[in-house]
Amino acid sequence: PSSVVVYSDSKYVIDAIKKGWLISWKKKGWINSQKKPVKNRDLWELFDKQLNIHDIKLVWVRGHAGVHENEVC
Repeated sequence: PSSVVVYSDSKYVIDAIKKGWLISWKKKGWINSQKKPVKNRDLWELFDKQLNIHDIKLVWVRGHAGVHENEVC
C-alpha cells in the first residue's frame, strides 16, 4: 500500500468519492440516481479496488489552469 495524491479536474470523479456516490452505486447494483447503469463501471471498479488498497487523497484542480501534471494528462 502507498500514500497517493490524485489531482483531477473532473468534479464528477472527485465528487463520486468524496460525496459517497461510489458507495451508493455499489449498494444499488451499479445504478445511478437517475436509475440508469453507471457509465464506465469497469473503470470505477478498478478505481474502487485501489481505493481499498492505498491511502488515496483526491484533489480537484481547475482544468487548463497551468497545473503542469494536469496539462500533460
